[in-house]
Amino acid sequence: MTYDLASNPAAVADRRRLGVALAATGADVRAAQRLRYEVFATELAASLPSEDEGLDRDAFDPHCEHLLVRDETTGRVVGTASSSTSPRLVIGCASIPVLGDPPAAARICRRLSRDHLAPPEWRVVPRRPFRLHTTLGSADVRIPPLIRGYLKMGALVCGDAAWDADFGTADLLLALPVRRMRQPYAGRFLKAS
Repeated sequence: MTYDLASNPAAVADRRRLGVALAATGADVRAAQRLRYEVFATELAASLPSEDEGLDRDAFDPHCEHLLVRDETTGRVVGTASSSTSPRLVIGCASIPVLGDPPAAARICRRLSRDHLAPPEWRVVPRRPFRLHTTLGSADVRIPPLIRGYLKMGALVCGDAAWDADFGTADLLLALPVRRMRQPYAGRFLKAS
C-alpha cells in the first residue's frame, strides 16, 4: 500500500521523527549490521555466516560510509545504507527475483547484458553464476523499476549474473562512472554532496 504524504498526516508525523546521520562510532556500525541482520536473516530468511552474533558483517564494512536512519523518539536504527567513497565510480548490486519465474529472470539478465554491457576492462565473472535457462521463451519482460532507474542514470552491467541462493535472486554488478552520469541526475548528486 502506498500513501501520498501530503494527504496522510500520520505519515508526515512519522517522517518528522526520523533523523539521518553517518555512523561515527563502532557502535553505530554494529547498529547498522544488526538491522541488516534483522531484515536479511529474520524477515527474508537469508543464511548469513555471522548468524550466532546477530550481525550482518561483510568484508566491505571497514571501507564504507554507513548511513543510519534513526527514530528520534526511541533512538532505534530503522534504516541503513552503505556506500564506498570512490570519487570516480559508483557500483552496486541489482537483484532480480528468480524463484517465481526463472525463465523471466534469465530473459531480463540477457537483455541487460545485451543492451547495457560495460567495457571489457570492467567485466567481472561470478563465483556462482546464475544459470540461464535454455527454454527462455520469447515473451518480453519488464526490467524492475529500480534497475530501470540505474540505467537511466547511465549505469552499465559488468558481466553475467551471480546466483544468490540465500535470497533466491540473480544479482548483477552495475557500475556508474560519475563522468558518464546523465543530467539531471549528476546535478542532483553533486548538489547533495
